[in-house]
Amino acid sequence: MFIDGYAGAGRYEDGNPGSPLLLASEAKELVKLQRDVKLAFVEADAANRTKLGASLADAGVIPDAVIAQPFELAVQPLLDKYANHAVFLFVDPFGLGVAYQTMIDVLRRRNRRQPIDVLYHFSLSSVARMGRAGLAAAMKRTTPPS
Repeated sequence: MFIDGYAGAGRYEDGNPGSPLLLASEAKELVKLQRDVKLAFVEADAANRTKLGASLADAGVIPDAVIAQPFELAVQPLLDKYANHAVFLFVDPFGLGVAYQTMIDVLRRRNRRQPIDVLYHFSLSSVARMGRAGLAAAMKRTTPPS
């Protein structure tokens, strides 16, 4: 079971594949090895979900689920649904935001037969980009007009 917690549009603006298409590609490889692989994508933003649907359709990917909720609300029902599957949970928010308690709840989940692997990507470049944007906004507020 692959769960993408912040699926986005499926592709970046430059056309490169995003995490949903990369996970789907890996899933196709595992199917060749006689594995029953399911894909679930969580995306709260309606515009991104529309783009995601198009990206998946263009790639011939049929997901098991596309969830229209924030990750924090979607994760527990998905983990319950796939309780008998090994789960790879990909949590890569564009920004800083997975709630601490959500991650604790996921990591405390008990099922010795079916592991949960969590990959949480902290993007230093995203933090730097947000810092530059915040600094630029602060400078505009403190700089007197010419």
